[in-house]
Amino acid sequence: MIRHAATTTCRVTIDQRDNELAITIDNDGRCRAQRTGTGHGIAGMRERVQLLHGHFHAGPRPEGGFHVIARLPVPAAPR
Repeated sequence: MIRHAATTTCRVTIDQRDNELAITIDNDGRCRAQRTGTGHGIAGMRERVQLLHGHFHAGPRPEGGFHVIARLPVPAAPR
C-alpha cells in the first residue's frame, strides 16, 4: 500500500479473536484508480480473502488516504 499510495506512513493493525483474524491497513496517501485484473493489488487481495471465505473492503477514507480491511475466519482449534 505504501508503494502505490504515495505516502510515507501506513498503519497496520492485526486483531485476532476466537473465530476471526482482522487485518486493517490505513494510510494518508492519495488514492489511485482501481485497476482490473487478477493477482495484483486490490483485486488480488479481494480474490484471496474470498477464497478463504472471508470479508474484504477497500476504499478511500473520508478524511483522505485509503483504508483496507480483511476479515478471515479462523478454524476452531481441536480439543
